[in-house]
Amino acid sequence: MKKTLVWLFVLLSYLSLAENSAVKPKGSGSAEDPYLVDRIENLVWFGENSLSCADKHFKMTADINASETRGWNDAKGFIPLGHFNGTFDGGGHYISNLYIASPTKNAALFISLGKQAPRPFPFSTNSFEKEIEATKLDTCVKNLALLNCSISGDETACGLAKSIDLARISDVYVSGTLLSKKTLAGFAITCSNSYIEGCSVDIFYQNRNCASGGMFKRAGNVVIRDCLILGKFQSCEKSPEIEKLLPKKKAYVKSYGGKPKPPKPVKRYDLVCVAGGNIRLINSLMLTKFPTPFIDRGRDVGIFPSDAENSFYSREHLHIKDSFGQYPKACLNNDKLIKKETYKGWDFDTVWEMEDGVSFPKLRKLEKMLKRQ
Repeated sequence: MKKTLVWLFVLLSYLSLAENSAVKPKGSGSAEDPYLVDRIENLVWFGENSLSCADKHFKMTADINASETRGWNDAKGFIPLGHFNGTFDGGGHYISNLYIASPTKNAALFISLGKQAPRPFPFSTNSFEKEIEATKLDTCVKNLALLNCSISGDETACGLAKSIDLARISDVYVSGTLLSKKTLAGFAITCSNSYIEGCSVDIFYQNRNCASGGMFKRAGNVVIRDCLILGKFQSCEKSPEIEKLLPKKKAYVKSYGGKPKPPKPVKRYDLVCVAGGNIRLINSLMLTKFPTPFIDRGRDVGIFPSDAENSFYSREHLHIKDSFGQYPKACLNNDKLIKKETYKGWDFDTVWEMEDGVSFPKLRKLEKMLKRQ
């Protein structure tokens, strides 16, 4: 009986290790013969070989349920992939239930994406969009859905990558929950010199005293076209998961007369926080729910860049007026946002779809992915 229990323990230990084992995908990684990804173990192999695979080509051939990652690496989950400037084609498939609890600053699927342009990158202020097009950016990630991901980081947490630079991201959808001490962003903390098209985020942002970005916290020289921003911000003042991520507080600070040091002003941004450069926002819609208490408490909320073109957000979801007490032109009631006539110039033949007068616009390619769940 004892021998049987010993062998059973050994077998279970082996299976536990096997779950986190790396399996090299088929293919050579070239554009003509990409690595074919059909299981989570292929992504583990990708991560373990990030340096040699940084400029390779990958293509998913099946959906991947990554639920098992919650028990990996001493509860840290999946180890983020490294810097990548090749092509990752999701093939219209999804990775679901990915779990990452990184103790470092790199809590995301990728650490970074793109060619990483030299500083300063030679885009002029007035024509950066044409120059981005002229560079013929390679697509780093496309045709991929990250569904119901759970990502938490010691300092930052984001869905796709911590940073994106000199890259094209197309038809990518990210949904799930983000937790962090300091900074959250649905796609990336920073995005520069890049083109983002046909993408969507639907994130439940659970934060406490940290800056958040619906897509990016900071972006410059970026074209955002045909994107849908969903999700919800919620302040989790007593969430156990948030509390364990917070730094230990010092009870008293001498310079403040023995009283707790007053907290710094909190900034939570929805679409982007623009620190520098330019952003072109074209034919995009934001339906993120941003609770009134955030704004009542003096939160600094940045919504759209001033030159947003044919883009809108929900007045009923956001409840915010400009400094003159007026609703911005791009801020509309939901009864207008469900009418097709509002979206003049939008492509409802190949990019968007909607039931006129009934529902908000949806992205066609991403809806196909979601319907296969």
